[in-house]
Amino acid sequence: MSKNKTDLEIEKSISSTIKKIEDLGLHVRREKLTKGSGFRVRSGQCFLENENCFFVDKNLTLKAQLELIYDEYTRLSQVQAN
Repeated sequence: MSKNKTDLEIEKSISSTIKKIEDLGLHVRREKLTKGSGFRVRSGQCFLENENCFFVDKNLTLKAQLELIYDEYTRLSQVQAN
């Protein structure tokens, strides 16, 4: 599947914002999150193997991924400022 120019620009924004988040100390993982029997999986922050992580579901559209990542960056920036 080839990506159009808009998708490439969104990917670039995602990568840039992930770097900013990781500079603030939160590891970002973009993965295809699967759902299991009896539980629902969604993107968000968690503590995994002694590390704070922020998971982003790659099943989401690129635009939705960027919105999640940017919202987390905004939240972390505000926490760091206080």
